[in-house]
Amino acid sequence: MRRFLVVGHRANTNGDFRLDDLPGTGGRMDIIAMSVSSALFLSHGLRKDVEVWLVLLGGVPRTVKIIGPEARYLFPDERNIAGMIRTNLLRYREGKRGTPGIYVSDMDFREAVESASADSVLFYLEEDGENIRFAEIRENSTFILGDSTDLTPEEEEIVEKIGARRISLGRKSLHTYQAIAITNYELDRREESGTGGP
Repeated sequence: MRRFLVVGHRANTNGDFRLDDLPGTGGRMDIIAMSVSSALFLSHGLRKDVEVWLVLLGGVPRTVKIIGPEARYLFPDERNIAGMIRTNLLRYREGKRGTPGIYVSDMDFREAVESASADSVLFYLEEDGENIRFAEIRENSTFILGDSTDLTPEEEEIVEKIGARRISLGRKSLHTYQAIAITNYELDRREESGTGGP
């Protein structure tokens, strides 16, 4: 299992954002949607070994989990993904059941990180970390990323205290969705070669 935990610092948690204004009313929900697409989608379908946890903090904290093997009605475009997130946030507020493979909870950042650490090894993607090509990464790993802003000092302290390892994709700062795509590529290469190392 491969998991990406993305923090949306301004991402709207009420579900009242407009699909034609994801950066504004959505609180950079465009970045969140692109990250989901990069994490889950292959050319002709969804990855069956990937989860995405979206820790949305632009309002009452909500964590939206999208489970690749279970997800239905998802398509790779931003509008569809953001619409599915919006629908499930609204259903959660109304006490209704969500769509298959998408789960909403009240977990904040600390709770989400602690929950992820219970069944996986944590990695914090950050420019000054160990080069991913030399890092030992096995199955059941969670990769933590910010959105258009880095993790706050308080969030970094939580990540460090729980024992996440810092790994890097290089010295250049990348968009979140680019970092996810490259991480998937690096791990796919390892799986194809049958090794956990470079």
